[in-house]
Amino acid sequence: MLVADKVDRPKTLVFKVPEELRVGSKEDFAVKIVNALKNLKLVAIQFVPGWFVRVTFEFLEDREDIFRDGLVIDGVDIPLIEAEPS
Repeated sequence: MLVADKVDRPKTLVFKVPEELRVGSKEDFAVKIVNALKNLKLVAIQFVPGWFVRVTFEFLEDREDIFRDGLVIDGVDIPLIEAEPS
């Protein structure tokens, strides 16, 4: 069995959808996420039970920039959570 000395931090952020944005379909909300992150390359958007969303970026730097600078969707600041902080 091969064991790595270090596992890189995932390129994923998690957030809970604020109540005021819990309208419409998941597909509509995914479009809003893509539009809010339009200049970044996304790998996946996953909807998790309990109104959580996981957004995975192609590049770690993009994830770090959004985590530092914040995410706003429809004028609402989205509190972000690191998926698995190092």
